[in-house]
Amino acid sequence: MKEGKTTLAEIKAAYPFKNADLANLAEVNQIVIGRMLTGELVARWQASAVLKVLTMITKNDYSLDTVDVALYPEI
Repeated sequence: MKEGKTTLAEIKAAYPFKNADLANLAEVNQIVIGRMLTGELVARWQASAVLKVLTMITKNDYSLDTVDVALYPEI
């Protein structure tokens, strides 16, 4: 984990959510949520969509600047 950043698993511990519910709200496949929870690679747009929904729900600022997410390299 990068210093100063939280993880999706830590966010889930603080704000329990169902993976399927978050995936539906963010319009991503439920697999994406699982991958983010375990630190596996996801696309930037997917991570951004998930974090945007979490920001709206929790009223906390969750973005790629504040949450440690493993992203596929940009081409």
